[in-house]
Parts: sequence; C-alpha cells; structure tokens
Amino acid sequence: MNILFLGGSTTDCDHCFTPDNLGTGYVKKLSLLPGITATNGGTDGFTFPDVLRKWRMMYAQNTYDCVVITCGINDVGVIADLEEAGRHEAACAFLADSMTALRTLLHELGGMSDMQESSPYRQRQNEIALPSANGTAQNRNNIAPPAVFPNMPEILLLEPFLFPIPQARILWLPILQDIRKRIQEAIASFHVAHSSISISKPASNLDTENPGKHSVLPETKSAYAKNKRCVRYVSTQAALDALVSELGYSAVTTDGIHLTDKGHEYLAKLVIDALGRI
Repeated sequence: MNILFLGGSTTDCDHCFTPDNLGTGYVKKLSLLPGITATNGGTDGFTFPDVLRKWRMMYAQNTYDCVVITCGINDVGVIADLEEAGRHEAACAFLADSMTALRTLLHELGGMSDMQESSPYRQRQNEIALPSANGTAQNRNNIAPPAVFPNMPEILLLEPFLFPIPQARILWLPILQDIRKRIQEAIASFHVAHSSISISKPASNLDTENPGKHSVLPETKSAYAKNKRCVRYVSTQAALDALVSELGYSAVTTDGIHLTDKGHEYLAKLVIDALGRI
C-alpha cells in the first residue's frame, strides 16, 4: 500500500533531516510494516491552506492508495493568536479559508478538480486569497489544480488533538471543537458533492455526536464508491487521553501539542486500526 502522509509537525518529525526522509514519528513507525510504502509530506507549522498548496506543488500528479491527513491544530493556534490580538475579523476569515482549503483538498483528492465551473468549490478555489499566519491576505493559491485523479485514494482525516499542557491550552478548546465539527461537515459535503454527479442513495449525516467512531461515508452508486474508496474521520483524542490516564502526560506529550515517542507509537496503532478497515 502506497501511503502519502500530509500535515504539520506531528507528521513532519524532522523528516528532511533523516536519511530515509521519513522522520522519527508515527510515519516512520508505519513505514516499517510489511507492504507499506510511505511518503512523508508533513511540514512543521502547516495549516490546511499550506497542506493544499504542498499537495498541488509536489504530490498531485502521483497515485496513492491512501492519503493520511493530520492537520488542524496549527489552524487552531493561528485563530487563537488572532483572537488574542483582538483581530476577530481576521480570525473568522482565516477559519473560513482554512476550511475552504480542506474541502478543496478533499475534492481534488477525489478527482473533482475538473468540476463544472458553476460549482461553489471551483469558484471559491479560483477566487480564494489565502491569509498568512498574521491574517494578511496573500495570493498563495494560484497554482493550477491537477488533472483528474485516475483512482481516488482512501482518505484518512485524523482528529486534531490537544492536551492541557500548559493549562493555557485550555483556552484553545472551544476553537478546536469548532474545527473538529467543521472537518466532519467537510467530509459530509464531500459525500454530497460526489453522490450528486451520478445516481446515488440519499446522503446521510455523519455522526458528529459521537466523533469517537470512525465516520465512514455511506456507499453510493457514484464512480468513487464503485472503487470502494471513501473518507474516514479517525478519532485520536479519546484514545490518547486514555493513554495519558494510564501513563501520565509526560509519557505522551512534550508540550500539549507534540507527541513523545510513546505517543507516536500509539498514534501509529490508531492509523493501523483505521487502515485495517479499508
């Protein structure tokens, strides 16, 4: 199985400084499993708009069996910083563009980059000016979208996680909960858009009340469903919290955001479990 890993520092783990370009975290651990070929596309500090741009620049012309996306916590940090600075409008703009970038990424992974021009995703993709971390708009999305993906990969979206270390991280929790909800809404939107391009069963809502479940999109008669490909939302917070209860915070996280080696080992197990459902 050829797997591309996208995201921020949890994925990155200094992969540019290791001989195999895989880093020292969960991506490396998964790469050691038989039958898995891993590509580490993570970059420290990346948000969803950054991930979309890197996908287009470096990976969109390749074919993968699975794409694992571990992102969202840096988006939370940007929004929290903007709110703390009293820049509420900039924070709202960044949140909107961040989620637009995620939706665009999912649709491009799903082979819908050639959608009709009337599509709101295509229109937003053409018009968006993605903001920088300080909320200043930049034309960072001017890279042409790739051709239609020949075979849609399985997509795993890992739930962004956070620990109250230091306690000030607690102030991030409302933003994090909002982004988690919006991620699941993006998955639901992905399903609706795909099922609408052919005869399909009615779309059903994801179980946002029970994010601990692997949220699997219902089968449809659309082209992507014929290949049994879908998007899965993989819960991480509850499992990592259970590990903290057993071993303590210091054994799982270094600063409330980044994982220890033990934490990466456990995250790898969660991904393995999700891959086993494919």
